[in-house]
Amino acid sequence: MGVGQSFAFIGLVADIVLQAVFSGALAAPPGVLTFSAFFHVVRLFGGQIGVAVMTHFIAIRERVHSNLLGLHVQGGQWITDASVHQLTAGFYGKSASVSSATGRAVGLVAGRIRLQAFTLTFIDGFHLICSACVLALLLTALLRKAPLDYGELAFGPRESGAPRT
Repeated sequence: MGVGQSFAFIGLVADIVLQAVFSGALAAPPGVLTFSAFFHVVRLFGGQIGVAVMTHFIAIRERVHSNLLGLHVQGGQWITDASVHQLTAGFYGKSASVSSATGRAVGLVAGRIRLQAFTLTFIDGFHLICSACVLALLLTALLRKAPLDYGELAFGPRESGAPRT
């Protein structure tokens, strides 16, 4: 992951520098400031949006997975009862009473369910990130050339029929 992020970051920085050079943004100080401010706003705003979306997504999905897993772990089912009885037997030697050992066993089963719900939630989070990356790549592939760049701003009004160089 660290190697992949390193390559991605180097590619991103190189792309930004090449865009600044080829668009003419480095030709004048106002162009440099505008270009720099634009990329910093996009970087900061994009990071904040990503954090907000992922936090909300993780909270919602954790509730969904906890509920779905909780539907399958109910008293009276043989797997649940067997797990609680075995854990109670293991905790009984270090507990004050059977009810105390049973409470600890139920708490441990609830903790296992919570961990499984978080695992499923983070799997869903990675699927969301993967889907967003694929969508961004598709949208990037469909982009056209920008109608205006900094190089065109350096010239005055074009005379009719004269090509720009």
